[in-house]
Amino acid sequence: MSSRYIKTIMGEYLDKKFEKQQLLKPDLVCLSQENSNQKLDAVIIEFKRPSIIISLEDLTQVLKYKSLINEQMPNISKVTAFVIGKNYTE
Repeated sequence: MSSRYIKTIMGEYLDKKFEKQQLLKPDLVCLSQENSNQKLDAVIIEFKRPSIIISLEDLTQVLKYKSLINEQMPNISKVTAFVIGKNYTE
């Protein structure tokens, strides 16, 4: 599975779901394959500027990306998602 394929799926989905927010895309998606069984793991990382206080909305955003990959890419066995920033709300 290529990163081009992931970009296509994420782009098509986000274009439909977030018509008014076209810049809403994951910052980084990495794939790894530990052995030759064709199963992949994915890591999604969403970076936030230091001035932004990370909220539940930001976590929901990255979980939507995770859900999309789980639905559209059955050969990915595990998806881990992170939101990285300086400050978080309680």
